[in-house]
Amino acid sequence: MLQPISRRMFVSGVALIAAARFTGIGLPGEARAAQAADLDAFMALSKTLTESSALDGGMGNAVYEACLDAGMGETIGKLVTDPADKASAKVANQIVAAWYSGMTPDGKGVTDFTEALVWKALSFSKPWGMCGGAYGYWGDAPAEQ
Repeated sequence: MLQPISRRMFVSGVALIAAARFTGIGLPGEARAAQAADLDAFMALSKTLTESSALDGGMGNAVYEACLDAGMGETIGKLVTDPADKASAKVANQIVAAWYSGMTPDGKGVTDFTEALVWKALSFSKPWGMCGGAYGYWGDAPAEQ
């Protein structure tokens, strides 16, 4: 059961936050956001790295947050200014791998498996559990391209 916050605890908390802001220490989320580029810059970088102009925005947000959580924010900021930066190549490869696999850069979670670029690259396949058409569609010859 939660205990109510006393007036003293509330005032102490507000004073602590004010002191952190005044001294420039900041809050954890702010430090993470200050290091990295914003989501729009990350999406532009992702389009350059994957060479794909049609990236899903929802998946982009998930990949971006996963990269920040993995501590890649500062390197992403460098890649935004120079996508060919040799020192940042490992992070660039992890970003591309996240877009193609639908997995987080640390491999411990999923960003969006069904929107992963692998399914666009493998036009003959589809994500597991996704229907490819009406019953019996597999019996028809593929359309000429």
